[in-house]
Amino acid sequence: PRLVGLGAIAESFGAMFEHGAIAVQAERVHQALFQGVAVHSVLETVTLATDDGVLAARILATNVYVLTAAGWKMAVHHASPAPTAEVAQAPAGKRTLH
Repeated sequence: PRLVGLGAIAESFGAMFEHGAIAVQAERVHQALFQGVAVHSVLETVTLATDDGVLAARILATNVYVLTAAGWKMAVHHASPAPTAEVAQAPAGKRTLH
């Protein structure tokens, strides 16, 4: 479900990390930089070590960062499971977001 607010997001991250180490490998990173705003579209492989073994998922994510006086801050994050066919068909050398 969609998470709204710092408390809900912090609780979600806490739940993810309480069960073991999470590793994220970013692939096919596409970047667009505008005046003080950066948009990254990425394919990620997320792995989680559990007592029952290692779980892995392929994720399509979009992150939007805003340049503030304190540096780059994430303003928006969206992630969805990557459909197998779309991952296989995505052109590796394409340098645009769409």
